[in-house]
Amino acid sequence: MTKKVPTRKTIRHNPNAPGPVQAAQIALVLMTTAKTDNWNGVVADETLFERVELTDEQQALLEEHRGILPYLTRGGYDGTLRSIVACPACGRVMFMAQGTAPKKCSMKLACEGIPVKAKSTQEPLPKDPDAEKAKELAAAAS
Repeated sequence: MTKKVPTRKTIRHNPNAPGPVQAAQIALVLMTTAKTDNWNGVVADETLFERVELTDEQQALLEEHRGILPYLTRGGYDGTLRSIVACPACGRVMFMAQGTAPKKCSMKLACEGIPVKAKSTQEPLPKDPDAEKAKELAAAAS
């Protein structure tokens, strides 16, 4: 009898966001997968990397921005999600507990950038253009 090898989950993150936001999103998704509320729980989960596969780029992002990871939380006893917001224009980063990213950067005087907040969920799967065309053709044929 052969042992069934489980499929490793891949993580989809927003590659267009600033680096710290990408790292935070990857970390928050890892916390969800590990069923933990903080980065220590991810590090302590000995089987997590048997269940999740990170790309070289994702590994590099986590390493480069490792200073923010211990401050991220996903729920916890008080139910607070602590994520980060980064401005692509000035490069400043701040932690944010709830709500959406501000409409205008307030991290640097006179910055006109629009901050981006790290999501705690994965990016949706990309749409298959061939499947979309097939649906359109089928709808047109009927």
